[in-house]
This record gives sequence, structure tokens and C-alpha cells, in this order.
Amino acid sequence: MQARQSIEKLIKEYELIEQTRNERSDSKLLDGITFTNLTIIYTKYFALSCASYFEEEFNCIIEKIVSRVKDEHAHALASKFSEDQFFKVFDVRSSEHKKWSANKFYVALGIKEKIDELKNKPDFKNKERAFLSIINTRNNLVHNNFIEYNLETSFQELKGNYLNGIDYLDMIKITMNLDENNCF
Repeated sequence: MQARQSIEKLIKEYELIEQTRNERSDSKLLDGITFTNLTIIYTKYFALSCASYFEEEFNCIIEKIVSRVKDEHAHALASKFSEDQFFKVFDVRSSEHKKWSANKFYVALGIKEKIDELKNKPDFKNKERAFLSIINTRNNLVHNNFIEYNLETSFQELKGNYLNGIDYLDMIKITMNLDENNCF
């Protein structure tokens, strides 16, 4: 099953959980398990799944960009990004989302000029920010106590960020003349 289809399946499953919750008169799913607890855990699971999918997509984009150049430095960078460095490339440490940035990534791969052209397109910044929001959420879940971490982002907000993140990735693929459907 393709990754996008897997994410779509998660969205449908969550909608089913919500539908079941609305149809039931009590808040318990099973003895000791409430719908609230299930939706909190499912939302965290969804966030990690989206981030993982984005990582695979970006690795594919990196491979395609690097395959066009003969520069050893670019190949070393691609290797670095694909070896558990992906989430460190994006600056999402600030609590202020306006300070989040993917510029380090763009510069490292030598695509900043092309991305600067994209920044003039309507909604690019919002789509980039949505993508970075998923990365930020992933980092918070992974580097804090996952089960006790208070995720303030709702499933619906994450879903919107995921959909905008997909658009962001597609915009990069088109700008870099990559086959939009050739990754995952």
C-alpha cells in the first residue's frame, strides 16, 4: 500500500472513531479505555505517521536532486540527511512558528534560489509552515515523554497540516522538475 493511502486510511479510521463516539451514550470504548484517551493516542500516532511519510518523501526528493549532480559534497549531504539527520535539518525549535525555517535544508542542497522563487507564490509560506508544524510535533513527541506529552494540536489541525504539507512537497517537486508521482 502506498504511504499516502496509508495516511488516508488513518484519517478514515479516526473519523470512524469519532462517529462511533458520537453514536454512543457513554464515553467508554472498553472497560477502562475512554474515547478521549483513544483519540489522544491516535492523534499522536497520526502525527508520527505523517512525519515519517514526509521523511520518506524528502529522502526521495534529495536522492533525485543529488542524482543530477556529480558533486561529492552533495552526495555526502544526501547521505547525512538519510541517516537519521532529516529531523535535525529543519529549524523548528522555537515556540514561535513564524521563526521556523527550512532554509538550512535549501542551502545545503543548493536549491535555495529556486525555493526563493516559490516563496512568491500564494500560500507557499503557509504550506511550508504546515509541513514544519508536523516536524515540530514529531520532535516534541519523540523527545518528550510520549504518553504524557500534552499535544495541543487537534487531529483536524494535524490533518490540515498534513494536506498542506503534501502540497508543499508537491510544489518543491514541480519547482525542481521532479516527477510528482515518482516517490511514495
